Amino acid sequence: MGLGQTILPSLVILAAFGCVPPLLSLLVCRSRYRYARAKGRPVGWALGAMWFSAAAFILNLVLLSVSAILLSSDPGWTRLQAAMLLLGWVCFWLWVLLILTRRAKRRRVQY
Repeated sequence: MGLGQTILPSLVILAAFGCVPPLLSLLVCRSRYRYARAKGRPVGWALGAMWFSAAAFILNLVLLSVSAILLSSDPGWTRLQAAMLLLGWVCFWLWVLLILTRRAKRRRVQY
C-alpha cells in the first residue's frame, strides 16, 4: 500500500468535517438574510454570519489544499488541519443555531 492510498481518506475526512459545515452555514445564512430583507427586518447579523461562513469556507478550502501538499510529504495532523476543523466546528454550531431559531419562530402562535 503506497502513501497515496493513505492520503485520500484523510483528505475526504478533512473535506467533510472542514468544508461541509461552513457551506451549510452559508446557505442557511443566505436564506435568513433574504427572508429578513424581504420582511424589512434588520439584516446586519445575518450578513455578518454569512460573511463569516463564506470566509471560513474559503479559508478551509485553502487549508485543505495546503494539507494535501503537507500530507503527501509528511503524513500526520498539523496545526493547520486543527484550525480547519475548529472553523468547521464553529460553523456547524452556527448552522444548528440558525436552524433551531427558525423552527422556534415558526411554532409561535399569534393570538
